[in-house]
Amino acid sequence: MNFRKTTIFRAAMSATAVLSACVCMATVLHAQNASCHNNLTMYGWGLAAGTFSTASTPNNMNLWVAEISSGNPEIHVTFNRTTPLHLTVRAGTTCEGYVNIGGTFPGNMTLINPPGSGTICNVTLTTYLARLNAINATPPLPHPLPVNACIAGFNKQTKLSQAAKGAYLQRCGDPTCP
Repeated sequence: MNFRKTTIFRAAMSATAVLSACVCMATVLHAQNASCHNNLTMYGWGLAAGTFSTASTPNNMNLWVAEISSGNPEIHVTFNRTTPLHLTVRAGTTCEGYVNIGGTFPGNMTLINPPGSGTICNVTLTTYLARLNAINATPPLPHPLPVNACIAGFNKQTKLSQAAKGAYLQRCGDPTCP
């Protein structure tokens, strides 16, 4: 009798462990997708608001880049489904660096482990974080962001070619955000 109770108990514990692992995995996958969708929505509304001058066509690029400043220094944000959102600063060929961005759009993004000086290539990072956090949609967007918020941003912007716009619109509705 003890042997049977022990076997049932072990089987129940194994099932619980497997179920817990599945729930954790689903939570992580959901978080990646939500982050990807959140970043796409920021790209659309950032283009519409003029914060970004352009964005790469996602079909042609491994990383999805939205340009904030094309001069010297060049400043842009980058991400894809597997690469976290980050702010890159490049000053000619002599200086380049980046910092990851966490939090959520709209208005709640943060720098993750910025350099102690708060600068990269003499560019103050909080200035550009403030610009990203100032991107606004009309009307203001709710949390969590609905899929149509992403679509609305890309439909409102006028900077991308129809092909690039179409590629981003396709990703707005894709739950895996490839």
